[in-house]
Formats: sequence, structure tokens, C-alpha cells
Amino acid sequence: EAGAGAAQAAADASMLRDAVLASGAFPLLSPLPTSPATATDQALRLASLAALSRLVHRHPTAAAQLAAARATRPLAGKSISEPMLPRFLAVGLRSNPMHQALTLELFCSALEANPRLQLALAAPLATRASHAITGGAGHGGSAGGGGAG
Repeated sequence: EAGAGAAQAAADASMLRDAVLASGAFPLLSPLPTSPATATDQALRLASLAALSRLVHRHPTAAAQLAAARATRPLAGKSISEPMLPRFLAVGLRSNPMHQALTLELFCSALEANPRLQLALAAPLATRASHAITGGAGHGGSAGGGGAG
């Protein structure tokens, strides 16, 4: 009987999450943890990180939305767009311990049981690491070519 209750609770939670995602809440929540407009409202930033974490937990579609999301921020008088996940990490690392913990929870929730997202996030690191290890061997450009011998 306890197992049936847990299964029902999980089904209800999944249904609720699907309804929240279908309502269009994700694009409204995702900019809140990094927006300059929320910089002085830590409670809002923390609540939005927690909500995003719950939305993407073991939900590949929501995790894919998070991976594809973009953040806009000012830089040198211009507005730049960048991937949301690295932006969450950059802001989280410079924030208080609670913000850091919720950023970690969000990343863990998005990556747990999601090997495609894990590979997608690791690919740029693997390319750069390989380039650093080989000293750029095998890559085009002027490095290593045409030098005096």
C-alpha cells in the first residue's frame, strides 16, 4: 500500500511538472537567477533556481530546454547573448553559499540520468583539452607550419 501511494505521488508530481512546463513557465523562470534586474533580490534568485531544478529533474525535455536557453547581459555597452548553463555557473560561483548549493542542485538535476546532455556539455571541454595536450597538432592554421628547421 505504501508503494502504491509513492507511485501515485510520483505520477502526480510528473503531471504537475508537465502542466507547469506546458504553461510556458520555463522561459519566465530561466532568466531570473542571472538577470541584473534580480541582483538585489536573492530570495527570488534562490526560489527560481530551486523551481528550475525541480522542473528539469529526470525530465529530458525540460533539461534540453535548459541546455538550449540563452541569457542576455550587457557587456561594454552592448547586449550579448550566451548559453544559460555556463551563465548560471558563472553567477553561482560568485554568489553566496546557498546560491552555490542551488546552482549545484540545478546542474545535478539536469545532468542526472541524462547522458546526452552530459556529452553535449563535455564536448567543448574535451576538444580544448585535446588541443592543449597535443599542442594544437592536427589543427589548421599557422601554428607549427612553415617554420625554420
